[in-house]
Amino acid sequence: MQIFRNRPLALAACVMALSSLLAWLCPGRLRLCLALLALLAALVPVGFLAVRRRLGRRAAVCLLSLLGVFVGMFGSWLGFSVRPGAFASRVGEEITVQGYVTERLNSAPHETRLRVELNEIDGERRSGQVLLECGYLSSLQPGERFRATGLVRAPENTALYPERTVLLSDGYIGILRCEESGDCTVYAGTVRTPALTLRRWNRLLCDRLTQSLGREAGALAGALLLGNRDLLTGDTELQFRRAGISHILALSGMHVSVLIGALELLLRLLRLPRRVRAFLVPPAALLYFGLTGCSPSIFRSVLMTCVLYLGLLFSEQYDSFTALCVALMLILTVTPYAVLDVSLWLSFVAAAGIVLFLPAVAVLFRRPVWRWLPHGLRRLLRGLVTALAVGLFSNAAILPLLALFFGSTSVFSLPATLALTPLLSLTLVLPALVLLLPGLPPLAFLAEHSLRAMLAVAEWFSDIPGGTVPLTGRAQALLLALLAASLLLCAVLRLRRQGWLLLPVALAGAVLLTGHIGTLARGEGTAAVYLRDGENEMLLLSRGADAVAVDVSDGSAATGDLLVAALDEAGCTELRELVFTHYHSGMSHLIASLSAKVRIFSLRLPEPLNPKEAALSARLEQEAALHGIPVCRGGGELPLPGAELLDCRRTDTDAVEVPVLLMLRLGTQVLTYLGSGALQSDWRDVAQNAVLSSDVLIFGCHGPQSGGDAPSVRLPQSPALLLFGSREQAALCQGLPAGAPVVAGVESHRFFLK
Repeated sequence: MQIFRNRPLALAACVMALSSLLAWLCPGRLRLCLALLALLAALVPVGFLAVRRRLGRRAAVCLLSLLGVFVGMFGSWLGFSVRPGAFASRVGEEITVQGYVTERLNSAPHETRLRVELNEIDGERRSGQVLLECGYLSSLQPGERFRATGLVRAPENTALYPERTVLLSDGYIGILRCEESGDCTVYAGTVRTPALTLRRWNRLLCDRLTQSLGREAGALAGALLLGNRDLLTGDTELQFRRAGISHILALSGMHVSVLIGALELLLRLLRLPRRVRAFLVPPAALLYFGLTGCSPSIFRSVLMTCVLYLGLLFSEQYDSFTALCVALMLILTVTPYAVLDVSLWLSFVAAAGIVLFLPAVAVLFRRPVWRWLPHGLRRLLRGLVTALAVGLFSNAAILPLLALFFGSTSVFSLPATLALTPLLSLTLVLPALVLLLPGLPPLAFLAEHSLRAMLAVAEWFSDIPGGTVPLTGRAQALLLALLAASLLLCAVLRLRRQGWLLLPVALAGAVLLTGHIGTLARGEGTAAVYLRDGENEMLLLSRGADAVAVDVSDGSAATGDLLVAALDEAGCTELRELVFTHYHSGMSHLIASLSAKVRIFSLRLPEPLNPKEAALSARLEQEAALHGIPVCRGGGELPLPGAELLDCRRTDTDAVEVPVLLMLRLGTQVLTYLGSGALQSDWRDVAQNAVLSSDVLIFGCHGPQSGGDAPSVRLPQSPALLLFGSREQAALCQGLPAGAPVVAGVESHRFFLK
């Protein structure tokens, strides 16, 4: 194949990566058997070499490929079968472990999650990385030794969050949960390891940046320069994601090339010879790799940089695609579980797209027309065309992966990247100089304003409506398959005309255009989705790309997860309004978590009925202000064509569960939601009249549960839909109308309104 011609290491690395992916789908013993078969097959070329005393090119390629299969399969067996075995076989059991904390992770309001390294399990020497969940706010810090007793919890795979796959891709062997603070105690001082020392330096440098540049600009500088995104707000990450420039926040070859270029310029100003520069740059790159957390993308970039400079040092020829594949081989050899890391594949596929297709752009600059242009203009146009080609080819290469893993992408990824590329150099070099020269205020001033300019550009692109395009349509699936096939064919075939390389770019544009057309061509009616997880309920109303969510329960994280999954399924990437029907203490956390995943344009709250609700309302307004969400109150028109909030009632009580009556006008139909206990409230007659005047009726589960003597309800003669959150709710009705569509006991139901 053309791509692997005279590149045996590249072929072996790609075969190894493919075998690692296939091994993930195989049972544990089958992985080991396939690894042993590959090893036995690799002995054939070795035997041929022993007999003939000569190993030809084809035999060498075969040997390297088979060894790659063996390493991939054997590593997968160790990473997915052997290492997690100590925990997978003890799910539900109580165990006692000893170890030390390596990192504090993001926590929920009333619990703490920690990444820990174990040394002992039930008195036996065992090692492995475990996710420790504390059902309380723990004070454990990185480096502290601990002893804990808890239950081994099984990972939960859902459509929204495949927990088992995510944990395995991060190197965890299991999950341990401790409910009480007494179950986890500190002992025997702290641990000092090189990794912990580098992580502590990283935090100290990030703190210094926030002190010098301000919290918002310093957090962005820490993410761009040091790879530490812990201080970034969810709003900032959402803005970068909606603008299609999340890759700027993930350290990659772009960041390394800017910093290495600045270092190279400094060494040239010092008039150091080329060999001295080539000798000094690789150690600096390796130090930067350790300081930034040793991520796969930065490892790829640092390794390629080291190979390049070592090649210059020894006057050897440098092949970027071979260096890229060798980096992938080393990552999968050392950490075989990284084969499940989505960011790894996005990084390598984007880099491969640039490496393979960018040389074709060089052909354009050999045309005679370029020689007629002035030298300065020729250099400027060459840089612009190269930057545009890099963005086009990298975005086209990863588009199938974005559709597979995320289901959406941004049409502004390329223009936003081009707009921020000049700023990126400033936002990397200036904060680095602030750390090296903290006593120069002009450097801090320039660094802060360049970072704020980057934030402003990202916010501007993210605020453009319709910028995020869903990739879930059938026509898009066909075009994405053709795009993947064209990328593969362009890579492996010898193309006589370089113009064929524009085919993947054209197909990528067709995918985005089809997504926009599909969004505009959706039905004229309003689609409604009823979502339920136990007693947590929510309504999602969508029309085209616009959506409104109505939370009729307690605003828990479960409803937020349901909403995000429903938005993805409906092909909506924005939430025009979030409506709360009553107050609960967990709603501020729901706003914060949703704002990190979905753009919310407005928040609607009910009028407070007592001092407790007034305090909760003020807290929700503060949380919304932190995320730039305007707040409105009461009823009125909703940001959907023909949608209006007619009535929203709940009892004036301090009880945890509150009966709710909700009435919405959607087009020509009226939708009424009745929470459990609504018919037993003081406004029972109002609720009965609302039922009789409605077209779509939803009898929900949230609220005080009705007893056996609960009053029944009369139904309209010809409702468009009767939906019961549970089958017990259907017992409240005095006979169902003949021919009426009835749905009972479902967790999700989608229907359309006229």
